[in-house]
Amino acid sequence: MIFLFRPLLALVFLVASLNAAAATAGDEKAQTAIHMLDYVSVDYPETVHDGQVRDATEYQEQHEFATQVLALLQQLPAVPGKEALVDQARALVGRIEAKAPGQEVAVSARQLAAEVIQRYQLAVAPPQAPDLGKAAALFQAQCAACHGSQGRGDGPASKGMDPAPSNFHDAARMDKRSLHGLYNTITLGVAGTPMRAFTELPEADRWALAFFAGGMRNSSQQVEQGEALWRKGVGKAELGDLRKLVTTMPGELSPAGGELGAVRSYLIAHPAEMASAGPAPLAVARARLDQSLAAYRSGDRAGARQHAVGAYLEGFELIESALDNVDAALRHKIEQAMMALRTDIDAGRPGLLRCVKRRTG
Repeated sequence: MIFLFRPLLALVFLVASLNAAAATAGDEKAQTAIHMLDYVSVDYPETVHDGQVRDATEYQEQHEFATQVLALLQQLPAVPGKEALVDQARALVGRIEAKAPGQEVAVSARQLAAEVIQRYQLAVAPPQAPDLGKAAALFQAQCAACHGSQGRGDGPASKGMDPAPSNFHDAARMDKRSLHGLYNTITLGVAGTPMRAFTELPEADRWALAFFAGGMRNSSQQVEQGEALWRKGVGKAELGDLRKLVTTMPGELSPAGGELGAVRSYLIAHPAEMASAGPAPLAVARARLDQSLAAYRSGDRAGARQHAVGAYLEGFELIESALDNVDAALRHKIEQAMMALRTDIDAGRPGLLRCVKRRTG
């Protein structure tokens, strides 16, 4: 019997491994689609005005990314509502081709991104550290009416609400909420309650609000203690990148009010520390280009394209604004080269292996 059981067990493990690999690949494609949709929602309104294209290269890129989103969604595993997502993506491409108003396209892209997150239960992280400079003003404008100016759930509109708005100072409740959970609530809303989805807000603003709300109960003493501990290296393994920071619930830290809790308080108040702890954007871009080249060499054009897109969205795009201030022509040249690289991958250009690094510097 044992001799029959072992091959069966091996087959079970093989099937489980293949399913896990497929799920991982699907998650990566969905995450790439989210990044592209966020990019379109931010940049398209500056590209088209009154039906006229202001920047042909940028417009071509917006259309390319929207088309790629459609392709990626078609490749994702079947889930309830997938066809509706594909239809929305197809409609988004059509609106871009029609040079629709910027705000219309931006809202459509954000709504589609929110529904992809919901349908595929994605654990997303911000592409870069949120800028909390305007978070307080955003909270007062968008949240204080219900949650109160101090976030205690006692805003002027909260009277009679059932359930009552969240009190962000409630330790028992907040210990069970990650920043990712707060972001999802802001993005998707809560069905059957007055908490609506804020899909009209850019992704960066929604993350800033999640960080702000998640840090409202943290005292200045906690933040100062956390800074001192972070400088000594405490929490680097547990909270040392944005994904770990936003997906970890305070109650998962041991103990919640101990050293790691203080470090978390500091990082929520100063998320830019994550940038200094992680790889530089250009290092990410180079690494993803290396992966793109390896995938292309092995015959995996789809993987090569996805890594090439990642090199742009997860690397170069994060320093575009800074480079624009120094050398706008160079920024434009690199952006065009990276777009040409993706086109070459799609076309299966024979000489790509020789020129991939030359194109992107």
